[in-house]
Amino acid sequence: MIPTLVERYQNQKPSFIYQRYGLNNYTGAYLAKKLHIPFVLEYNGSEIWMSHHWGRPLHYESVAQAIETANFQSADLIIGNAESMEDELVAYGVSRDKICIIPNGVDASRFSPEIDGSSIRSQLGFAKDDVVVSFIGTFGPWHGAEVLAQTISKVCANDPHVRYL
Repeated sequence: MIPTLVERYQNQKPSFIYQRYGLNNYTGAYLAKKLHIPFVLEYNGSEIWMSHHWGRPLHYESVAQAIETANFQSADLIIGNAESMEDELVAYGVSRDKICIIPNGVDASRFSPEIDGSSIRSQLGFAKDDVVVSFIGTFGPWHGAEVLAQTISKVCANDPHVRYL
């Protein structure tokens, strides 16, 4: 018989459960409660709000709302990636003292124009004066990736010194 996750970790508990929130997922909250350990929720926005603005309406929106709220209430800590996320969570009734904002970003020192990228440019067949355009993120509507997808081939075709990576 295969043990359940709760049975498997009953005697060797993790320190906490970390879950990135997804539509109708309350697994982390459930396991944390069963194992009596802290629950950390990564929250990148309401899936319900996203369905209204970038998707299609949910069939069981009231159930999704209840699950989203249960995750907020169960979490010992909620991690977001923007100050606006904190305001959104507070508007949902989450106490500011259980919200931690860690902004997305890059280490600008690793992408500085002063860094010699000639070896990687050579490997990729890019000239020293080529402008390299890239995208790092989720190909979702909230990042505007569709705008990049619609325009990058036109930009590269119009300027032979623009390369997309």
